[in-house]
Amino acid sequence: MALFDTEDRVRALLVFERFASSERFTNEECAVLSVLNRHLDNLFRNFYVEPPATHGDTIALSQSGFNLTARETDIAKLLLVGLSPKRIATKLGISRSTVYKHVANIHAKLDVSNQLELISKLRSLTTTGDAGE
Repeated sequence: MALFDTEDRVRALLVFERFASSERFTNEECAVLSVLNRHLDNLFRNFYVEPPATHGDTIALSQSGFNLTARETDIAKLLLVGLSPKRIATKLGISRSTVYKHVANIHAKLDVSNQLELISKLRSLTTTGDAGE
């Protein structure tokens, strides 16, 4: 199973083998692996294609016209440095469902429909500087 970046270059290769048997995978196992491949590929493309922003990056959202709350801005910054919703929740002392609600609000305010679009848009609004978190 190969995972590709947004330019369709192979970035990771996963191999599944049966160690106890020389038999081929059953049709049901192949179907499960096919679904698994699609989900892993989607996760890879949406979350791991571009390297995360550095901690020194700040988001210039106040001048951009997107009225994110202070908490949404904090979450956006943490998404840019590559933190998962679970780690963001732990870092900010809030529940994961609260993080997901804020991310949904950010999606709506920035008019994006998936995580890849969100990260791309946030990167386009990011300026490098010393004013960090």
